[in-house]
Amino acid sequence: MLIDASEMLGQQALARYFTPLLQPSGWEALRLGAQRAYVQLGVAGFMLRYQALEGGTAMVAGSLPDPLLRAFCRQTGDPVDVGLARSPLPQSWRAEVLADAYPHALYGPLGEAGVVYGLSVACRSGAGVSRVDFYRGREGGSFSACAQQGALQLLAMHLHEGAAFVQRSASVLTEREREALVWSAQGKSIREASDMMGISQRALYFHLQNAAAKLQVYSTRHAVSRATELGLLAA
Repeated sequence: MLIDASEMLGQQALARYFTPLLQPSGWEALRLGAQRAYVQLGVAGFMLRYQALEGGTAMVAGSLPDPLLRAFCRQTGDPVDVGLARSPLPQSWRAEVLADAYPHALYGPLGEAGVVYGLSVACRSGAGVSRVDFYRGREGGSFSACAQQGALQLLAMHLHEGAAFVQRSASVLTEREREALVWSAQGKSIREASDMMGISQRALYFHLQNAAAKLQVYSTRHAVSRATELGLLAA
């Protein structure tokens, strides 16, 4: 059963569906939390693209196939991006219409992935900017007269804040701390890892302790798990 927009804005519903999105353990947790929330509003899928103001690679998560998600980070001249830059209002659109008008954009592939209707929301904060898309198939209907549009805007802001939290977590480790976790993740002992890094065992233990504290866990094993969830140990 779908939740009415006014009910969705209630304190109990906010705590249940939205609040956990503010401090997710990683991108996968954010994606799963988003899914639990948006299905209650008659939405079939989503895409979140987050760009920190300090620069770096844009991060993307969502329900789309990985090639489409990656393409959202590379494309330029997207008509919806242009519209969101000009106006703070959400942009409601139909994939086949945009695919015909802008064949170079991603709306043809989106249609092939089952997206018929979309609602795009721009979110901005002191840390970064996001574009959040919500998708429906043909049976879901257009977002242009959507009673849940206010709740979807609120959900988009929570997803944006969650993405900023994950991004901040991903930037807290020093290179030495990250390297120590990489060797630990590969099953190296303290002695082996310290030899490979050219430091003392005491110094290595210090880096591992710092990494665990920054990631808000209590052991090297949990630090490795959390850092892996956040994508910090990828090459």
